Formats: sequence, C-alpha cells, structure tokens
Amino acid sequence: MQIKNNTNTPKFTGLYSNLAKDMHKTTREIEAEFDLFQNADGIAGSIPTSWSAKINKISKVERQKAKSEIQHAMRDAIEMLKTNRFKDASKIITDAAHQFGIIPENNKLLFVKRKVRGSQITNAFVMKEYGKKPSLTRVFIKCFKHHDKEMENWGFLDYHGFYPELVRGIFANKKCSKHIVKTFWGDAKGYFMVSEYVVPPTGKYKRPKLPNMTKILRKNGLDHMDLHDENIIIGSYNGKPIWKLVDLGGLVEARH
Repeated sequence: MQIKNNTNTPKFTGLYSNLAKDMHKTTREIEAEFDLFQNADGIAGSIPTSWSAKINKISKVERQKAKSEIQHAMRDAIEMLKTNRFKDASKIITDAAHQFGIIPENNKLLFVKRKVRGSQITNAFVMKEYGKKPSLTRVFIKCFKHHDKEMENWGFLDYHGFYPELVRGIFANKKCSKHIVKTFWGDAKGYFMVSEYVVPPTGKYKRPKLPNMTKILRKNGLDHMDLHDENIIIGSYNGKPIWKLVDLGGLVEARH
C-alpha cells in the first residue's frame, strides 16, 4: 500500500503499513505487532526519501540495505547521545552518511540538543548537516522513557509514551496534510522517533494568520486532545510559511 507523498514522506511497507491501520492500539498491542516482524529489528518506517535519493547504490537490494544501515547507525548514535557523547554520535552517523554518499566527504552531521516537554520524553535532538553547501534534510529526534512490562501503571502507559505516539504519527502520515509534521521512523530498541524538523522559510516573510487547527484536523478525520499554542509552530511548505502541528501524542480519530 502506498500513498501520494511529497519528497520527504515515508512509504508504507511491512510493519510500517501494518501499524498505519489503527491509531488506537495499546502499547502492548503495538509491541505484539513489532514481535510479528522480527526482520524489522525494531524499526518501523524509513529514512526521508530526500535522503534515499542521494544513496550511491544502484540495485534495489543494495539501496534497501543502505537505508537499514543508516537507521542502525542512528540507533548507535542515539545511544551515545544518551550519555552526552556528542562527538562520538556525530562520527557514527557521519561515517554512515559518507559511506552511502548522502553527504559530501568534507561535510559532517552534528546533533544539537533541544528542550521539549512531555512526561514520557527524556531528550530531543536536531540533526543537521554542516559544511559546504549543506542540503540534507534536517530531522528531529525525540527520545522516550523505557518502561518495564511489569510496571503497575500500565493503564496510563497503554496510551502514552513511545509506542502510541509512534503509531499516531504513522497514522497521521496517511492524511498527507501539509499542516501535520511528518514521522519518518521509530526505533523500538532505541526508544526514539525521527520526524520532520520544522523550520520557517528563509529570508523575510509575512507571518501567516493562525488557522483553525481543529477544523483542519477534522477535515482530515482527526482531532487532538491537548491542542494549544505550543503544539503549533510556523514551518514552510513549497517555500511559503505555514502553521504545523508538531505534537502528535494527543491525536485521535475524529468522531462523526
């Protein structure tokens, strides 16, 4: 199953496609889905298609392997970031990017820590290319608390934390709305999500009027249980400023 997408929308295949069918599964139900797809190695989704287009491999098999290795390099880099080893994290992901040609040899990828709110979130980072004429799409990485399956508060965690938020992001991708941030992939072994990093257009621009985000969401069959100003920021779409929803944790299907 595929959807019409822009240059950075992930394609729905395998585990990713399965998770996209229902946004209201519980944490344990989602974990069971991951267990059914052992070959996915805990990864649901893919790198941005703008990254894929740069991969210096020709065959489909080689390109798919390259994408997987980039995702696993990100997993290793995130482990380094959890102990503030930023230099080591940068080297790991930069080496993978050089190996598959997605950035020039003299350029590098760096992580910048960002403040983010959320009871189940531990850290957040932006990954950006530095060097001559950087062109790699920046991504936002959100790390989540890891929970033991025997914890007493599973009633709350069934619908909060890494698994439910990942599935909501995957489900929202199907809507192809320019007003909703894209989710690229989630890593159940590293407990992090990689999504679109929202930046405003370059140069001078007129601040757009804040839209009725509830109306926009409902037009796409969605609603949000905790919609407020901090969840909506100015990004860009085709070079023009646009408001985007960046907090997907409160998304639900709209009631008709």
